Amino acid sequence: MSAQLALIDMSFNLSVAGLSESFPKFSAAVARSDWKVAAGESHRKESNEVRNSQACGWLEQVAEREPCFLNRAGAVRLELLHV
Repeated sequence: MSAQLALIDMSFNLSVAGLSESFPKFSAAVARSDWKVAAGESHRKESNEVRNSQACGWLEQVAEREPCFLNRAGAVRLELLHV
């Protein structure tokens, strides 16, 4: 759920197309389920620090969990990045 929250927050803030275009390293990390790198690439200049910290924290939570959880998050991940 944490990865989905971060992706929804960022997609809402930037739009799905904006997220893919403006954050290519983030998008690539999400596509390969590299949540630690995604967390590091999730900072948005337009957002306040609280919101940035929250999205980063959600992604870091997922990075600490088991790989089977990451695979379940993939369906939402792919829908958000390839709409």
